Amino acid sequence: MNENDNLMFEFWTKFNSAHNSFLRAQFKNIQKSKLTLPQFHVLLVIHFNGPTVLKKISELLSVTNANITCIVHNLSKMELIQTETSRIDRRVVIAALSQKGKDVVDKYLTEFNLSFKNILSKLDEKEKEVLNSILLKMLL
Repeated sequence: MNENDNLMFEFWTKFNSAHNSFLRAQFKNIQKSKLTLPQFHVLLVIHFNGPTVLKKISELLSVTNANITCIVHNLSKMELIQTETSRIDRRVVIAALSQKGKDVVDKYLTEFNLSFKNILSKLDEKEKEVLNSILLKMLL
């Protein structure tokens, strides 16, 4: 292995550990709600964007349309969201939070945000800005 391979492996292990730390913190906070992380993430997307087309949700969460369709179906059965077919294009489905879904997000969002604050508290404001910039660059 060359030096570049070692550097990539070191980056991967640290990135993976940080990712897992975020996932554990998120799961710890929402596990009482009986939701999965992907389900809660969908609720958050709709909460912050308002009624949202399923295709946009899949793009924002970087998952397949089929995956979002399944998650949305389950959230609908739990009465946390309502779906509506677009009047303009019947292939387009729009998801919105129900009152029950709003209540769930309101209940767990504060704890969810606190978990991120605790993790990010190790960084100063400049480091947070740099991290955000780097992560955005990696997504493009």
